[in-house]
Amino acid sequence: VGNVVFDTIGLKSVVLTVKDNNGCIDTFKSTVKVLPHPTAKFTIGSPVQCLQGNSYTFNSGSTAAVSGSSISSYLWNFGNSSSPATSASINPSGVQYRTYGVKDVVLTVTDATSCTDTFKTTVTIKPKPSAIWTVSNSYNQCLVGNQFIFNSTSSAPVGGSSLSNVSWDFGTSYGASKSTSLKNIDTISYSTAGIKLINLTATDANGCIDTFKSTVNVYDQPIAKWTVNTATQCNKGQTFNFTPASSVGSNLTHSWTFGATANTNSSSSSSVSGIKYSTIGVKPVELKVTDGN
Repeated sequence: VGNVVFDTIGLKSVVLTVKDNNGCIDTFKSTVKVLPHPTAKFTIGSPVQCLQGNSYTFNSGSTAAVSGSSISSYLWNFGNSSSPATSASINPSGVQYRTYGVKDVVLTVTDATSCTDTFKTTVTIKPKPSAIWTVSNSYNQCLVGNQFIFNSTSSAPVGGSSLSNVSWDFGTSYGASKSTSLKNIDTISYSTAGIKLINLTATDANGCIDTFKSTVNVYDQPIAKWTVNTATQCNKGQTFNFTPASSVGSNLTHSWTFGATANTNSSSSSSVSGIKYSTIGVKPVELKVTDGN
């Protein structure tokens, strides 16, 4: 006889009577003992959390049923998409989920008499919104006159929540016209050149957040300068030779303007020689340089 199950714990009398073909009988009586099982139980500090940054701590409150016995092992199963997926700790912590939704958590305990019990409950991971931003004009601008139009295109998470607010961090050490903003669209200029890291945080109605980081680039401004062989010359025999002394930037192009009384009014050469003027006086000379950006 197999698979005999008793409804209650304690000592159980079991009687076996056998009878042969002659009608003779014999009886054997003995007992079995049904032990009580332990009680598996646990609590969760925060059973409902947002997907981003979720971290669960489980506290076992399991007890052994037999006087003098104790819990000998714990086996946790946190389900798919969890890290870790299982644990043998009494009170596991730092359990994280990679996907949102309702997750089953199962604890099986075994006591010193090898009796077991299982307790099951759930945790809920709420989906996060999607933070993203774009620049409406250009991600790469020159230092002089730069104006970046930042536009949040963040969206609420799938599942019915709504987007509550966005928060910008334009950097406190980047020379931004302001370091933070709560607007969906804002215009920022920078007083220094370089790559600027922009951080946008989107928060939904559940308090769940998402963060998006990317960069814009402010090009350093070239500095136009020139030198001349002799700045003051006599009218007779004059010959002005101009050489650029520009700094900053690469692949520079040059645009010279010498005025209406010069034998050459303008030039795009790097250096210009042999400039002569038909009249005396102070002559304005302008050099405009443009870099490869």
